[in-house]
Amino acid sequence: IFHVAGAASGNARSNKIVMCAMVGAPSRAGSVMAAVTVLLLTTLSSVGAGILPMQLTINQRQTECIYEKFEQDDHVTLSVFVTSGAELRGTAVLEGPVAPHGVEGGKDLYDAEQKFNSGTRFGDRSKTLSVEEVVDFEHLAEDDDFDDDDEVHTPNFSEEELSKMDPKARRVHETKAKMAAKRKALKRRGATKKATGEGEPFQHTELISIPGWYRACVRGSWYQITAEVEMRKASELGFDDKTGHVTSYQSREIMDEDIEMEKIEKAEGIKDEDFKTIKEQIATLRRTLGEISRNQVNERHRLVIHSATNEHSHSR
Repeated sequence: IFHVAGAASGNARSNKIVMCAMVGAPSRAGSVMAAVTVLLLTTLSSVGAGILPMQLTINQRQTECIYEKFEQDDHVTLSVFVTSGAELRGTAVLEGPVAPHGVEGGKDLYDAEQKFNSGTRFGDRSKTLSVEEVVDFEHLAEDDDFDDDDEVHTPNFSEEELSKMDPKARRVHETKAKMAAKRKALKRRGATKKATGEGEPFQHTELISIPGWYRACVRGSWYQITAEVEMRKASELGFDDKTGHVTSYQSREIMDEDIEMEKIEKAEGIKDEDFKTIKEQIATLRRTLGEISRNQVNERHRLVIHSATNEHSHSR
């Protein structure tokens, strides 16, 4: 499965340029009206459109991936939301490079990936990217202090006390101690098993140290699941310092529309103060509609979570 980032947005931009040419007018008043028309058309046509995440169906204990080529010092953001399954749980994986930068794709990419799976690494092994996170969207409301529970139920025994224990009891204690230590280590590394908030996708961002092909994967749990997956590039979309992630496709689309409008304004020589006010008002409208669209997506995700939680709790 190949994910060609930016292809859909490129078509959208081309369509907008065509519209600008069609509505252009030679007079100053006509130029202002044409620009306002384009602003309204692009605002209304882009609401809720955007680029949809890749939809992957992952069979039981299987893995599905999407691939993208990156340059050195680029940033990549993996975004995952599990939309259906007997449990809304899976493992998000970000790895690479799985193939050298010179590989164009197709069979060469497949062959290189097989070598990667067998242990071959392309470039400095210490800089190879390997991230694996368990994401659970069904248990967001559960108590986060599960680590403390392990401490309560796992008392510290001295070596002398352990030596006097029944062998079976000692094995149980050692198993609990290992599980508690593993959970604490995961927490220290910041490897959360949960998304950032109810209705929001899990996101993880990394800096690319070695140029080449990288893969973003979702591994199924004990059940078949369906997931929405994105692999975003900062070199194409930009980086959002507020979130610490690559800019979303929707935000990038709004930014591109602003740039296109500035080009039209300069090309037509528009300096009308009324137009400036209208442009600011439409920009506010566009951002408001964008926020509504994002909230609708999050609400749809929340409904998915609540529906699945209710269904699964009744079937247990």
